[in-house]
Amino acid sequence: MVWGANTDVGKTLLSALLCRSLTLNDTRGPSSSSSATMPLVHYIKPVQTGFPADSDARFVARFAPATHRTHVMHTFRDAVSPHRAAAAEGRSLSDAQLVADLEHELGKTEAIARASGFAHSGRGWAIVETAGGVLSPGCSGATQADIYRPLRLPAVLIGDPHLGGIATTLSAAESLLARGYDLDAVLLFSGDHANHAILPRHLPATTAVLAIPPPPPRITSDPDADAVVLEEYFAAVAAAEGQDAVRVLEDAHARRMDVSRTMARRAADVVWYPFTQHATAGPPQVVDSAYADDYLVHEPVSSSAWGRDKGGATRLTDAPASWWTQTLGHGNPALSRAAAAAAARYGHVIAPDTAHAPMVDLAIAVRNTLVPTNMRADGRVFYSDNGSTATEVALKMALQWTAKQAGDLDDAPSNQENGPRRPRHRRILGTMGSYHGDTMGAMDACAPSVFNTSVPWYAPKGAWIDPPSMRWTQGQLVVTIPASWDPVWGARDVERIDTDPLAAIYAQHARALLTRDARENPDAPLGALIIEPVIQGAGGMVWVDPLFHRVLVREVRRGDWNPERTNVPAESGAPRAEGMDTSSGGWAGDIPVIYDEVFTGCWRLGPASVSHWLEPPDIVCYAKSLTGGVLPLAVTCTTSAIFDTFLGDDKLSALLHGHSYTANPVACAVALATFSEMAALPTYDRDTHTVTSVWDSKDGRAAVTALSRVPGIRGVVAMGTVLAIEVAPLGGNVDEAGYNAAGHTAAAVHAITTGARTRGGVFLRSLGNVVYVMASHTTPPAHLLETVAIVGAEVARATSSPAHTSMSAAAPPLHIPIV
Repeated sequence: MVWGANTDVGKTLLSALLCRSLTLNDTRGPSSSSSATMPLVHYIKPVQTGFPADSDARFVARFAPATHRTHVMHTFRDAVSPHRAAAAEGRSLSDAQLVADLEHELGKTEAIARASGFAHSGRGWAIVETAGGVLSPGCSGATQADIYRPLRLPAVLIGDPHLGGIATTLSAAESLLARGYDLDAVLLFSGDHANHAILPRHLPATTAVLAIPPPPPRITSDPDADAVVLEEYFAAVAAAEGQDAVRVLEDAHARRMDVSRTMARRAADVVWYPFTQHATAGPPQVVDSAYADDYLVHEPVSSSAWGRDKGGATRLTDAPASWWTQTLGHGNPALSRAAAAAAARYGHVIAPDTAHAPMVDLAIAVRNTLVPTNMRADGRVFYSDNGSTATEVALKMALQWTAKQAGDLDDAPSNQENGPRRPRHRRILGTMGSYHGDTMGAMDACAPSVFNTSVPWYAPKGAWIDPPSMRWTQGQLVVTIPASWDPVWGARDVERIDTDPLAAIYAQHARALLTRDARENPDAPLGALIIEPVIQGAGGMVWVDPLFHRVLVREVRRGDWNPERTNVPAESGAPRAEGMDTSSGGWAGDIPVIYDEVFTGCWRLGPASVSHWLEPPDIVCYAKSLTGGVLPLAVTCTTSAIFDTFLGDDKLSALLHGHSYTANPVACAVALATFSEMAALPTYDRDTHTVTSVWDSKDGRAAVTALSRVPGIRGVVAMGTVLAIEVAPLGGNVDEAGYNAAGHTAAAVHAITTGARTRGGVFLRSLGNVVYVMASHTTPPAHLLETVAIVGAEVARATSSPAHTSMSAAAPPLHIPIV
């Protein structure tokens, strides 16, 4: 793709020179054996203004006559900037349409090349000339550098040879590089200012700078004589400096193709991949780049360079949202600019004893936007670097608060013989299937599962309650009560905390577990409750009945199950609504409530925080989507009551936890930009800080209902940007559910992920027998529904065997419709 550092720098003339240099002496066409090594060259002008009086394609065809095809895609009459020209004619051309049209033209170039026999030579070029400068607006008003970024075509920049041109050329180059383009070369006319001599000092070593002799002065009084002189110029320069340019571009392409062809092997030799069995894993997917919802990926094909100069590159929809982090699309320009600015301004700044604008401003934004109402007035924000460490911090906060209320610290030995004082051992209350991270403390706060049981030093420190789940099945929303519970019955609607019979059943079950655990573990009492609210992600996208979470939190906060309590409220057993309350001088026996919103928070499910749907927590953790999917960052937010626990006269009373990159300014700045971009979305409600989901629409609901009726699908979860499909285990075998999926069930899931990728262009991952699609908030609804349809079709294809029957036929859990 040919870009200009400015207008009037010779962009079209040098585009014609490239075409002529590439086709030098190629006058016989592809049928001649001696021309088999000559490349096919197409010239494409996506947007042309001032047409038909001015036509860059016509100029190229005249002075590079061996160019096989010259084509202008969209023309406008007025010779002004494309956004003004389009407005003057009352025409609209969206960025997406322009990119799709250009991609179609590149595809036609490839098709012509293959049909003509050029594909076998591996030499074909499409020269795509932009309009104006790098940051000149396109028809929509967006900059061209952003408009064409989804294709990420290798770039050639035509520099400015004039006085002041060094600055404009470097600015244009930085604009391209900052957006992720490969800048193969800078071409510019030589002249008195010798701008080309200084440019290499300020450009990457991989960017060649070539000085091209300037064209002869125009003979405006005699167009025919002018054309003759210009023809002589093209003939001479194409055979000399033009060939230098061709070699530079060919070498750059060869380097790209070599990286592409060898990357999978090199990665397999040196990288230890997470959650991967290397003994059975296939080669990794080579990703050239990413933009919006897609990866641009390399396939093992021939070395031909048709289309996007990517050697068989194609797009794959990033269905896992890059491990649940993407919220505003890959390569988001606003987030990229924020990262670049903060990196240049700060780099990194140590967190203790310092304050910088991104750290402080983000903490305020988190408190004003994300956290529940009980933390907004005087809550605190603690920074860490990922979800696992955020939950570790939360556990430290909660357990120390409980230890202080219970007098553990006062009773603990502190003499020299026994060493530093240590509070008594306390455990946590959690839910089966929960996942809070891979660090040691976070693992021990989870029930035994596939993620931790093979780790020799894993020592679960808690009591676990099996939560009821929800899913769409056969067009109905149902609650599934775990088989481990006593038989229950009855259900109505979901606004049910005081009316639904399930609330009493949930309370009875939670109270029985709390009372039994307190009786059986007097030496290791509970010190905190930690849950993944609403959806348990890594556990298989399990939609936990929100009513259960509300009831569980209320029961924990009653405190009447706790024999350690020192203050019995006047209304014994009345639940605390929010905030830790020790104003009466005693402890009511309640324990801090932690919401692990690493996955569900930051608008993943619609609201800024799903805690707004539940009882407010005492501590809440956010990560993953916090920076829009660009950089690692996490926050643990809490009330002033928790914070005050760590105030004291000595440092040992403080929260002794931190990381080298705590409150990294670059990550904080990107998070702030994410908040701004979210608030600017047309689907964002500023009053509730909630984003409308496609599943709230008629088409979205219809898609979910249709999926839930596919015979091979046991259930569907659809909320916010998440859609998860639980594949029914083969033959109704309950033992093949979840991460126990094996045999035919595992084979079906593998067939689904493989088929989605190879037939539908969707990069898909699974969680046991669950496959899922996770969108960004910028994903066009039509694209999301199309992706879901592709995945649904692959599920139907893979589970069409008569042996594949619904698990519900043999499963013992009770399914209760929500009507």
